[in-house]
Amino acid sequence: MKIFAGIGARETPLSILKEMEEIAYTRVSDGWKLRSGNARGADLAFQTGGNRVDPTSVKIYLPKKNYNLHHIVEGNSVVLHSSQEAKDIVLQLHPSPFYVKTNPWMMNFHMRNVFILLGKNLDKPVGEVICWTKGGKVVGGTGMGIRIAEEFGIPVTNLGGGS
Repeated sequence: MKIFAGIGARETPLSILKEMEEIAYTRVSDGWKLRSGNARGADLAFQTGGNRVDPTSVKIYLPKKNYNLHHIVEGNSVVLHSSQEAKDIVLQLHPSPFYVKTNPWMMNFHMRNVFILLGKNLDKPVGEVICWTKGGKVVGGTGMGIRIAEEFGIPVTNLGGGS
């Protein structure tokens, strides 16, 4: 099964959001499954494109219960999950592990990226990450997604430039 992750900054430019929606539309039309995180901006653009074709091909990982539920459409698969293994990956790859370790809210958001990229049981990685960060930099929550992808050998297409 072909699966891709659609992630990126909430501040993604409108032209890139439209491109993300079309990428997801095309990919899901071609039989791909989408994993995303239900945030404003990039996540929603990818989800919108995938949902236009087949909402059952869109899996949404939530960082916390009831997170942006108004973005979810009937047919989407929704996952809220936590594990020590995912926490360990976050702590290994985050540039400020002590800060994340002492901030449960932030830990949940970063664990969401682990599950988006590696699957609920961390054993089904996506085939590609498509994202946007300003200047293609490895920053923010999307930066964590990029670091996870690099650690696990997952190709990254950053629409902001870069890898």
